[in-house]
Amino acid sequence: MFKEINKFGKKLASPKWVFYILPLLILLLILGTVEQKNLGLYHATQIYFSSFYFTAFGIPFPGGYSLIALLSITIVCKLAFKSEWRLKNSGIILTHLGVLVLLIGGLFTAFTQEEGYLYIPEGQSQNKISDYHRRVMIIADEENILHFLDIEDLNDGQILNLKGVPFSINVLEACSNCKIIKAEDDPSLDSLDEDVTLFGPAQFMSIKEKELEKENETNIAGIRIEIQEEGQAGRYVTNFFEGFTKPVEYQGADKTYYFGVTRAKRDLPFSVQLIDFEKEVYPGTQKAKEYRSHVIIRDDEKDLEWPATISMNEPARYKGYTLYQSSFDDTGQVEATVLSAVKNEGWLFPYISTLIFILGLVLHMFIQSRGRV
Repeated sequence: MFKEINKFGKKLASPKWVFYILPLLILLLILGTVEQKNLGLYHATQIYFSSFYFTAFGIPFPGGYSLIALLSITIVCKLAFKSEWRLKNSGIILTHLGVLVLLIGGLFTAFTQEEGYLYIPEGQSQNKISDYHRRVMIIADEENILHFLDIEDLNDGQILNLKGVPFSINVLEACSNCKIIKAEDDPSLDSLDEDVTLFGPAQFMSIKEKELEKENETNIAGIRIEIQEEGQAGRYVTNFFEGFTKPVEYQGADKTYYFGVTRAKRDLPFSVQLIDFEKEVYPGTQKAKEYRSHVIIRDDEKDLEWPATISMNEPARYKGYTLYQSSFDDTGQVEATVLSAVKNEGWLFPYISTLIFILGLVLHMFIQSRGRV
């Protein structure tokens, strides 16, 4: 058994695998970069780089995750089955180890990194991160939020029977990017059965799927649902979408329920209060030259708070999160700041791998120079 494993490991350790994988990685990088023009950065990244495979002309091809994983496996096999662990080879072994640490760190970061933003008007606090890309349908009653459902996981014709919800929900249409039209301009509403009652926004507007925008942040997710409840006559249809001013109400047999679409949110282990927002503009224009946020960071768990200034080149860091000055909103009654919040558990990997790689190169050159003396 050990001989078979050793034989198989040596085959995977062959340098020829690297010469197969690297051209594929280069082609994937070129393809993904070119497709950013058509698909936008987010969608191109998800399809080509942040995936195990993608399909073209009905044929599956390896994605970024698969190729990086294969390259990591070949290096592991090289270290385990083919490298001679001697002092004279220590420099080469360290350089291979440095590359391996970098590849593993990249995969770790890709799977664990969290990114979002905080929208904070002056004088207010925020302790939840809004996701840039993930949209959810919220179902709540008069007291609690009952369910968060990812819009991407909902399909047309899907029937939902959810715990704590005394009615079934038929997903008539779920769109990642919606076109909002007047109800009278939607011919599909004319074909509804007589027992169907439109309520909420569906009485005066409708939604239709449209092509995704290149910048995923600008897409407007929406959904049209049909509700059937035992004890309630007929069926009830409504639609709602991201950015709608208030939740859609449905009066059930026992209580009122609420629906909405919003960006997914995650809790921060601390809160950020915006004390003052400052903006400098170029003379004679309204174009922002520089802007900064004066905030107070509070950690109730540790009973701590302290002031911080977050500007375009000076982020704030706490508990693994880095807060960057991203944008601002001065269209309301009070100014508001938009802070990007990034949590990267693998931020040390590039530094560690670089140190190992440099140490390996220096050690290898030292050993080689000693051998020539």
